[in-house]
Amino acid sequence: RAAQTRGQEQKAARDSLYRLRGADISPAILQQLASAPAKVKAELIRAVGERNIVEGRDTLLKATRDEDRKVRQASFKVLKVITGPDDLPALVELISNLVSASDRNEAEKMVAAVAHKIEDEDKQAATVLAALAKAEKTDNRASLLRILGRIGDPTALPALRKALADSEKAVQDAAIRSLCDWPTPEPVPDLVKVVETSKNRVHQVLGLRGLVRQLSLESDRPAQETVALFKKAMALAPNDLEKKRVLSGLGAAGSLEALTMVAGYLKDKVLHLEAESAAVRIARSIGAKHPQPCKAVLTQVIESTQNDTIREQAQEVVKQLDGAAPAPK
Repeated sequence: RAAQTRGQEQKAARDSLYRLRGADISPAILQQLASAPAKVKAELIRAVGERNIVEGRDTLLKATRDEDRKVRQASFKVLKVITGPDDLPALVELISNLVSASDRNEAEKMVAAVAHKIEDEDKQAATVLAALAKAEKTDNRASLLRILGRIGDPTALPALRKALADSEKAVQDAAIRSLCDWPTPEPVPDLVKVVETSKNRVHQVLGLRGLVRQLSLESDRPAQETVALFKKAMALAPNDLEKKRVLSGLGAAGSLEALTMVAGYLKDKVLHLEAESAAVRIARSIGAKHPQPCKAVLTQVIESTQNDTIREQAQEVVKQLDGAAPAPK
């Protein structure tokens, strides 16, 4: 019923399947997985996850090679739930036998999710790093690098940096994307180097976008240094679209230096809209500490902008600053 119906009837069938009591229910689910039609098999796999049938690991590992795509996808998703750190070697090994790009994507997310179950964050990437050292096929190496990016374990950064110089473009691409999506700002110098030196335009743009994203993350970097890096990003931006992205990222910088930089673009015929929006965001963030410079820039925004929403936002911030008590010195 869960496989053949929709709506409320399907929901009721699924709920019943997940709640059925009895010592023989879970073994029966695993037993039926071997011969069930594809749609029923997918429902049984979901039930394995909902019932947390950890004994189903080997059955689901086998199901990841099923001829039906939905069965494979369901297996990857449920393996994230029922497996733990001790299962990581088997899950990583699974990657080497995958052909479909969509299967690889789900498998990569699965391995990263299970790695995150390791309490010591500096050990979450150990199994993947060990596999990377032995991997030979380009597709497998790229997958493992993407997984390292999803995990975000700082011990993986040397491997990603090394892969930036790999002779295989797919490996380089995986390393760059992982560094761009890194959860902390450590790769900022690496991304600056990619943007400055890469001869691949796609990699340059990816690196620039990753750099802008990471400059917006919380760090102990001095405000002057952050704005200097944003200025470098503007200088390296290959077109107006990427310059707009830089200004949008600058809106999260939250410093007087950032406000000064943004103000320099308020009269730019192409970039003024992003500059205006960034100015409002920055002023909202630092207005209590720097009311006069913020009001001066916002007044300029109010007088020059052609966007009613931005004008209203700027007026609102000015009104708040006028009514706020002076910030302590």
